[in-house]
Amino acid sequence: MRIPFAPITLGKQLDRKNVLLEFAIVPCSFILTYLLAGYFELSEIFIDWTLTSQDEYDIDELPYALAASTLAMSWFAWRRWQEIKREVRSRNQTEQALLAERLQFQTLFNENLAGNAVVTTQGVIQMCNPAMACFLEIQTPELAVGNNLADCLQHGPSWSHLMEVVKEHQKVDVEQLCVIGVYGKRTYAMARILGHFSQDGSLQFLHVFAADITEIKTAESEISNLLRENHFLLRQALELQEEERRHIARDLHDDMGQYLNAIKANATSLVNMPDLPPSISEVALHIISHSDHIYRSARQLIHRLRPAALDELGLGAALQHLIDTWKYPANGTRYQLAIDDALDHLDDKLTINIYRVIQEAITNAARHAQASLIDVHLFMQGDRLIVDITDDGCGISQAQPHKGLGLAGMRERIKAVDGKFEVSSAAGTGTRIRAVIPITPIKEMV
Repeated sequence: MRIPFAPITLGKQLDRKNVLLEFAIVPCSFILTYLLAGYFELSEIFIDWTLTSQDEYDIDELPYALAASTLAMSWFAWRRWQEIKREVRSRNQTEQALLAERLQFQTLFNENLAGNAVVTTQGVIQMCNPAMACFLEIQTPELAVGNNLADCLQHGPSWSHLMEVVKEHQKVDVEQLCVIGVYGKRTYAMARILGHFSQDGSLQFLHVFAADITEIKTAESEISNLLRENHFLLRQALELQEEERRHIARDLHDDMGQYLNAIKANATSLVNMPDLPPSISEVALHIISHSDHIYRSARQLIHRLRPAALDELGLGAALQHLIDTWKYPANGTRYQLAIDDALDHLDDKLTINIYRVIQEAITNAARHAQASLIDVHLFMQGDRLIVDITDDGCGISQAQPHKGLGLAGMRERIKAVDGKFEVSSAAGTGTRIRAVIPITPIKEMV
């Protein structure tokens, strides 16, 4: 229910009460004095005393005494009236301050976008604001009173467990509660339950605060679905890229190699012909030289597309050939490679993924980070394969953007085999890439 508005009239009630009391004192005092005077015959005693006393204590001086008493009583009555006015004014000011605070509290409670409710230890709602009623799909807070909040909680900690935590820690914070409304609407909330205890320490009632996070949960779910789709598409792209590389490497090896050998053989035949003009012989020699250069370039390209050593000799030999390729021509960069001997039994999918990650890391370090030392280390640690690649280049933040899939592709390749991928880099301190891959079971790339 909404917090009702009730004007505070404390000062006015006290003022009226005091006035009535003072008016009642006057007749009561008169009657009491009359009765006492009659019982003790005070008038006769006073008259006898005045008759036997000297002349200065005659009864004709009594009006002056009564006048003085009246003035004194009027003075004290006026002072009392001023005190009452100040007290009433002070209480009215206090009343206004309390009223303002009450209005603030009423606004905070009723207009809060988060749900607020006061419930019993069994979960029965005693008071709530409109936001909490909206959680329960109830039109007004008044209609929500009496409903059991504990019955509306699903897919989370039980109400009894929450009560145990509150009794032990005075409050409990719940990152996610699923509240089911009376018409089945599912609302996700982040909640805090605060206990109110009596002087003997027993739990009296609870204050429940709940913030609606349904939109956040929906957005998280959509983002999670998009990320899964992106991972799937990226893995598909990597697989298609690998398949395309394999086809291009095979075509280059079968077609270009054959035609280059034929061109070189024809040029060699021209050179060996007798009585060949020197100009033609020189052109033939150039053709032979160019054919050899194209053939070497094609072999390097074929190796980058699909290293033959990876299929024929295993991961260790393929990585060593990759390092040797980067060492020629010499560019001042030193390469270190350390490989565990027990890595040649890995399956093809795991092998090609590890090779591509190391190939990409070396390319980034040598071409973009201007590293002078690149260290590649592969070793087994229990049933996990550790891939550790470090360089002393300028770091990823200072390197030029690399075309292609880059780090995203490396990360997806490691995830495709159920591994963990970490990159640490700082400007001027180099880069470290570390992958931890379980050898069994191996996740199939989808």
